[in-house]
Amino acid sequence: HDFLEIFTFTTRQHRQMATDQEKHAASKIKGAFVRSPTAFHDIVHAPDTPNVKYTASKGRYHLYYASACPWCHRVLVMIALKGLDESISSSNVEPLFKNMGKPGYIGWEFNDKYPDHLHKESKSVWDVYRIHDAQYPNAKLTVPILFDKQTQKIVSNESAEIIEFLNSAFNAFAKRPELDLNPSDEQIQRRMSKWNDVIYPGLNDGVYRCGFAKSQEAYNDAVEKVFATLESLEAHLESSRYLCGDRLTLSDVRAWVTLIRFDAIYVTHFKCNWKMVSVHYPNVWNYTREILQMDGVASTWDLAYTRAHYYGSHRGINPHGIVPKGPLLKFDEPHTRDQKKYAAEPPADEQKENN
Repeated sequence: HDFLEIFTFTTRQHRQMATDQEKHAASKIKGAFVRSPTAFHDIVHAPDTPNVKYTASKGRYHLYYASACPWCHRVLVMIALKGLDESISSSNVEPLFKNMGKPGYIGWEFNDKYPDHLHKESKSVWDVYRIHDAQYPNAKLTVPILFDKQTQKIVSNESAEIIEFLNSAFNAFAKRPELDLNPSDEQIQRRMSKWNDVIYPGLNDGVYRCGFAKSQEAYNDAVEKVFATLESLEAHLESSRYLCGDRLTLSDVRAWVTLIRFDAIYVTHFKCNWKMVSVHYPNVWNYTREILQMDGVASTWDLAYTRAHYYGSHRGINPHGIVPKGPLLKFDEPHTRDQKKYAAEPPADEQKENN
């Protein structure tokens, strides 16, 4: 895969910031799961922005996604919250992910039920990558993919960056342009940066580090960090409605896509079974339900598809592909976050940090 390594290195030269995968690389413990960095990092700018490669336009861009994937889910939530569903078209993929690491690997697949709406002949996302570059190898064929119909090129496959520009670049076409999940306020930006640095390694990728660990030591290290993160979230959300104060931010979206899957998938499938969010973390569970119950968000959550993907695809940890029926979770139980009084000052954990 020399081509891919050279391509990834070249695209990094156009970025100033490291990806989450690079910034929060897994521990060097033998058997630890290591996630490779994403390769495409272009940005869509607001309309009429001069001297840029991509500008926002209604109908110009297409999202390839897997409903089960938490990284894709970040993007779906942003599209729902901002009201961009009529501005960005999309194609979901077949939930079963086949042949990873084997000769027949072609990435996430399309079929009659889950077609590529742009390229009818496409069999998988590898075909989309090869539309961008005919020599692209069958490696690291990840979603989400934001694809430009005009140039027939991939703009980005890094969810953290996609949700940032979706927050503002498409406001001219958004149903809720006033919603700003990435405010410029310096204090909020500091809080977001702090939480992002906690959430990615300790929760988002943390659950995968548990599930795909290949040694007991690596698993123990990962699972302890996951539950330390949940303890921090529980304490913080006792006195703060959202992670960064009284307003929803991109940091909440990042956390939420893992929290909504935690009891339903990760407790069992990835052995994150020390405690359950719905049982042992009442503030976190209430917060998770609040975000699920925001306008448009519930439509992005497909539990049956998600279970089918995880339990059916990861045969290395679930050899027979049996999909469990439970646990039964009351996602639609009304949250009470809006009835609680929160501290006017920064939570205690943040005050200690600032002193």
